[in-house]
Amino acid sequence: MQHLNFVEETLGYFPVTIEAFILQEFKVAHLSVTFLQLVFNLVMLLLFMISVLLIYSLLLLSMESKSFELGVMRMVGLSKINIMMLIVLQSIMFDIPSIICGFGTSFLLLQFAKVYAESNLHMDFDAIPKMDSILQALFLSTLIPMCSSIMPIQIILDTNLNDALDIQRSKTQAVYVNILEKKKANYTPMVATGLAFTAYGVTIYYLLPLALMSMNLNLLSQIIIFIIIGLLFALTLLAFNFQSTFEWLLTHFFLFFEIKSTKAMVLKNLSSHRRRN
Repeated sequence: MQHLNFVEETLGYFPVTIEAFILQEFKVAHLSVTFLQLVFNLVMLLLFMISVLLIYSLLLLSMESKSFELGVMRMVGLSKINIMMLIVLQSIMFDIPSIICGFGTSFLLLQFAKVYAESNLHMDFDAIPKMDSILQALFLSTLIPMCSSIMPIQIILDTNLNDALDIQRSKTQAVYVNILEKKKANYTPMVATGLAFTAYGVTIYYLLPLALMSMNLNLLSQIIIFIIIGLLFALTLLAFNFQSTFEWLLTHFFLFFEIKSTKAMVLKNLSSHRRRN
């Protein structure tokens, strides 16, 4: 448009109407590409979260089944760093087959897409992914096991050695007693929550109007994804707050024919597994 404005001013007389039909078509294509980029980023984010939860569940089940072995390793002198490396390596072993299958599937699909584009659309493109795409896929594939290993590492390191070596008692606890000392208060969660809410507010009240006024569609799509993440986080907190209430209502609704002691036993089991779930 700057070049067209220069041509209009150079002509020296008005009114002059200049229409750029090709530019309008490119504008529609740009909007389509931006929308597809938003959809792809959202799908990639959801798949990333699902992969983290899946590997986390597998690690948690594996650590619970090997709690006695890990307790013996800790008893003979295995350090915390070695335990962390052991859990991280196990999570990476879960991730390696998916990396191999993902790259192999992507190469096959790109070859089929190239053949279809050449035969039907008369288009030619490179069917080999670029280096930045490969590096991005490897970075996300490495980040997934790292994020999945955080909670299992904390659970293993916080487990008492006597409880880990005791194979007679169940590891599930229904009652937790946490003694807080005023001088040793942990302010990290409060500071992290405050910083997260501050970043969310700056994004909503400053970056969103800036993206709308400047018509920066890429920034606008990233802000929309960030808002959706905040919405999912808020819905998760809402579900946690109402979990016990819904458990009580559903238990009395579906087990209305049972006696009172059976309902109480079911509610006790649900409350004991609430922290793990």
